[in-house]
Amino acid sequence: DGLWSDFLTLAGESVFWVSGYVGYAVAPRRGAPGEEDWLGRVGSKILEHQGRDGGWGYGPGVPSDADSTSWCLLFLSRLGTQSQESQEKALLFLSKHQSPLDGGFRTYAMPREVGRYMMLDDSVSFDGWSSSQTCVTAVATRALLETGSSQGIDAAMDHIRNSQTPEGYWNSYWWSDRLYATVNCMEALS
Repeated sequence: DGLWSDFLTLAGESVFWVSGYVGYAVAPRRGAPGEEDWLGRVGSKILEHQGRDGGWGYGPGVPSDADSTSWCLLFLSRLGTQSQESQEKALLFLSKHQSPLDGGFRTYAMPREVGRYMMLDDSVSFDGWSSSQTCVTAVATRALLETGSSQGIDAAMDHIRNSQTPEGYWNSYWWSDRLYATVNCMEALS
C-alpha cells in the first residue's frame, strides 16, 4: 500500500507511527531539490488516514495517539505538503495530550479507548499510557518546534530537562534501552 509497517502488537501492526518515523528519516529537508515523488505519495496516504480528531493512530483503526501523531507531523512538516487546516487539527489533538501537571506528553489522554480496541478489560492498567513519558514528550516537542508552534513548548522543555538522569541520559517508557529517548531529547533541546 506504499506505507511502512513493523511492530506487531495487540493493537495490530504499526503503520502510521512507522511510516511517519521512516518518512521523516529519509525525506530531504523541506524544499530540497530531488525530493522523490514516492515520498509525496507516502505523505498523501498518511494524510488520507488522519482521524476526525486530528491525530493518527498506531495503525489502521487504532485510536489516535500523541506519539504516532507527532511522527506523522514531523514527516509531513518535512515534506511541506500538509494543509494548514490539517496541521492545526493535528496540533490541537497533540495539545490535548500535554499534562497540565508536569508539561510532558502522554501517549493517550484517554487510554480506555485503545483498551477497548484491544478488547482488554478494566483489570489492565493503562497508567503508563496515560502519564507523561519522556520518549513521547521529546518527539511531540520536536513536532511542535518543526511546525512552528509555540504552544506548550516551555513546559515540555522543562519536563525534558527535569527528566534527565544524573548520568546524562533519558529513560524511555516504550523502548528497552535509553538511546531512543536520549537522542530525541537532545534533538528537542538543540
